[in-house]
Amino acid sequence: MKFSIAIPAYEAKGTGVVFLEELLQSILAQTLQDYEVVIADHSKDEKILNLCEKYSKKMRIRYVRNFYNRGNGPANTNVAIAHCTGDYVKIMFADDLFVSNKALELIAECHDSTGAGWVVTGFNHTSDGKNFYRPMVPRWSEHLLEGQNFMGGPSIVSMRRETAEMFDVKCRMLMDTEFYHRMRMKNKMPVILKDILVTSREGDYRVSANLDMNIVCQHPDGNWEANDKELEYVTTKHENNRKYPDE
Repeated sequence: MKFSIAIPAYEAKGTGVVFLEELLQSILAQTLQDYEVVIADHSKDEKILNLCEKYSKKMRIRYVRNFYNRGNGPANTNVAIAHCTGDYVKIMFADDLFVSNKALELIAECHDSTGAGWVVTGFNHTSDGKNFYRPMVPRWSEHLLEGQNFMGGPSIVSMRRETAEMFDVKCRMLMDTEFYHRMRMKNKMPVILKDILVTSREGDYRVSANLDMNIVCQHPDGNWEANDKELEYVTTKHENNRKYPDE
């Protein structure tokens, strides 16, 4: 199987099942149909389970009810990744979408032609799943580990299953940048596909919108907010592991 699409899901203040169905529709529209959908469900009700049963008639779905570390997004993402069996693992957060029906096809072509351990794609943003704005192409940052994120969220990532890293469950706001740091340490720089293939949904329901951001990091390229304890944890964890093998 070519792709496993790893989706961590949860209630998201009642919107989780609605957003997930929009994502599943964007998966059904893909030109490349050689995939499985792996959903790790952190929710307490049966809505996402019922949706998966409905869509199992249209696509191959591996559903995992996850009772552990509820509310911890990195932990739930890891459960989805751990159950993937495809050649490539494509991370998709449940509230994000594919905005090109050739996304999986183009990502597979990129992996196959370059042999890359991981690939990241261009992305844009949405608040309603219909209107899209602020397109971006990922780029590395000198201070990415500290949270200066020009890459985007994990839904931009696909990786060969054998090269995959798990997310650090102690990270919340820095879950993506700390993950990117370890992926580059292991697999060198990602290949960057400039095509806008996914969209990142914005909204106050997201866990990242409700974190305690108590410090401001200042930089000429722009300031960003962080949590002091998480920042200290990440920088201490990697204090002797900052030089990349491809530098």
